[in-house]
Amino acid sequence: MGIEIAAGVACTNVLKILLGRGEVICAPHGLHFDAYRNRLIKSWRPFGNRHPLQRLMFWYVKHLLAQGNP
Repeated sequence: MGIEIAAGVACTNVLKILLGRGEVICAPHGLHFDAYRNRLIKSWRPFGNRHPLQRLMFWYVKHLLAQGNP
């Protein structure tokens, strides 16, 4: 289901760009839809991947993967 929802959102955004209609959400903004709970959340990460919190999360995940403890 998730792949089909993601494909539908991607196709809709392509059509919006081609037809010049509506707003297309792009980085550093995000869109999260939970089909199980019927919740839609728009998010924003200031500075994108350069944000200190984002860098900390990347470092932490890399550290966990290097140890072999997912």
